[in-house]
Amino acid sequence: MEASDAIRRVLQMRIARLRIAIAVVATVLVMMAGQPSTLGHKATERYIPVGRSPGISGTLSYIGTIQAYDPAQRTVTLKGEAEPVTVSITERTLIWIDQSKIKKTNLVGDTSALLVGRRTEVKFENADRRQFADWIKIEIPPSQ
Repeated sequence: MEASDAIRRVLQMRIARLRIAIAVVATVLVMMAGQPSTLGHKATERYIPVGRSPGISGTLSYIGTIQAYDPAQRTVTLKGEAEPVTVSITERTLIWIDQSKIKKTNLVGDTSALLVGRRTEVKFENADRRQFADWIKIEIPPSQ
């Protein structure tokens, strides 16, 4: 009798541990349910041409021509079809050079590429506030 009680207790402990492990895995999967596309999109965004980001271009971003860049204030002003937008560049802002028009691989860029007249797409950190740039893509025209 004592041996079967001990075996039963060991089995009950193993089942309890298994239930906890399953609950942890299920919780992680539920938490990540909305994340994979966002994380994957962030990793591949630099390869997508200006204006062609699914679910982002035209909704969470603004596409226009650079009207001004103020390095002291770290702001860039774009003019598109809507009113001009001035957005701040933070230390988190990613900048990419879109070379798809000249049939070259896109590059990681920096603020030196923010030249007046270049077609650019800015994704906002918060699309409602439109204050800070999450990323900026600058298109290189075919003539350059």
